[in-house]
Amino acid sequence: MPSLLIPSYKQGFARNAAESANPNLWKGLVGLWAPSLGPTEKLRDWSPGKKNNGTLTNMDPATDWVVSEMGWALDFNGATERVRREQAVVTGYPFTLWALAKVTNDTAGHSAIFVGWSEGTVNYASLALRGDVGGDPVRAFVHQHGGIAAVADTTIGYSANQWHTVAGTFTATEVAAYIDGRGKGTDVTNIPTPALWNRTEIGNLGDITPVLPLVGQVALAVVWDRVLTLSELQHLYRDPHALTRLRSQPNVVPAAAAASPTSHLYGPLVGPLGGAV
Repeated sequence: MPSLLIPSYKQGFARNAAESANPNLWKGLVGLWAPSLGPTEKLRDWSPGKKNNGTLTNMDPATDWVVSEMGWALDFNGATERVRREQAVVTGYPFTLWALAKVTNDTAGHSAIFVGWSEGTVNYASLALRGDVGGDPVRAFVHQHGGIAAVADTTIGYSANQWHTVAGTFTATEVAAYIDGRGKGTDVTNIPTPALWNRTEIGNLGDITPVLPLVGQVALAVVWDRVLTLSELQHLYRDPHALTRLRSQPNVVPAAAAASPTSHLYGPLVGPLGGAV
């Protein structure tokens, strides 16, 4: 990830495709939750519809918004904390789940994004960092009643305490998982069009009882109603804030000033090995 200035309220940010330096990434956008744009009581949806705001559940806005290497982020404690929207942002194939996240361990499972049925974890799609699975893959998973499931694990594992872009793409015939725009793993879907989906969740697996609760931070969570190309996923790895980057803003700038909750200025991004680049 290059040393790009993180978009913020003070510097300005793209609110739509026309303002964005990367308008192609707005195609099919149905959910854009960007803690990096500043703390609020709800996690605001910046997608074109702007209707899928998430509610911070069992979280304290005063302490769970934190300043990270990626700007403002939400900090999850691995228990009942989650961001919830009582509506599924997608209800059929195809779609892409994508997140910019950092988790604190590689021994447990961490759910980044869930879309599915609110009555238990039996009918849903999810994107998770699975430290509880050999190789610590990113897993894209879709499950339907009767135990039918498709599981795609990346061929490259994640590293604890490092920022990663993670993605899952879902069609009626294939599910695929990616980490940092590479390590693609796939599985055959053969699962009917999703039914009864009525919830979207960040940081947990959608059930009342915590399942795969995320321990760490999420700086971006995004959903499209299409499959992103490999080129687009690699672009988002190089510049995770490409969606909200202003068209008129230079792509490469000197490192920003130290992070400050009042100035909304953020430091340089973190490289693939955890150091500033």
